[in-house]
Amino acid sequence: MDWSKLRGDFPILGQTINGHPLVYFDNAATSQKPRQVLDAIVRYYETANANVHRGVHELSNRATDAYESARARADSEVVDQRGPGPQPTLKRSRPA
Repeated sequence: MDWSKLRGDFPILGQTINGHPLVYFDNAATSQKPRQVLDAIVRYYETANANVHRGVHELSNRATDAYESARARADSEVVDQRGPGPQPTLKRSRPA
């Protein structure tokens, strides 16, 4: 594992505090975001910021598409510990 490269993905870790590189251990409270996440958030706010599942305009459609795409990716990453076969892994409500 290239720890320097990994740290480089987190812009906040590029600073020093009291002359030492920042090490952040308060992950139970919040976790620092890698550059890729920060870029995605900025891209969303610059191109698609609108209500999800509420509007009938282009920005709302973009926001809804981004939201549903993220849900689908999260669903595909969840490993079902109950064994093989089609079983629901996440229980959540979906808008009608």
